[in-house]
Amino acid sequence: MKTTRSLAVVPSPSPSGSIKYYDEAPEVRELHCKRYNECLTVAYKLEWEGFSCQECDACVLMSREDIRADVEAIASMLNAMPRRRKE
Repeated sequence: MKTTRSLAVVPSPSPSGSIKYYDEAPEVRELHCKRYNECLTVAYKLEWEGFSCQECDACVLMSREDIRADVEAIASMLNAMPRRRKE
């Protein structure tokens, strides 16, 4: 696991192949980094198939409280989505 860095360091993801299964992600990506969305934006703008966090020195790991808040926000969004009726 990476150590926490300063937010002053610019994220520097590197291109890699796409991830087909969720369990492959921890091998190449730091999913609990506060800067993850910034790296997604870099990969999107540069039209990369995927990206890796392995060479990045800008990782800022989320606290347990941050992770819990993210999970609660996602759960709220999912609960607010209309449900498909079974026929």
